[in-house]
Amino acid sequence: MIEYHCPDCDYKKLDLEIRADARCPHCGRCMGVEEEIV
Repeated sequence: MIEYHCPDCDYKKLDLEIRADARCPHCGRCMGVEEEIV
């Protein structure tokens, strides 16, 4: 699992794969990968 984090609004999301174009559903900013959860 990959955890994404939005630096603007602190939204976090879990996903199964790394997506280069992951965007925050709240503010639309590009989210960065916070950590990989094995």
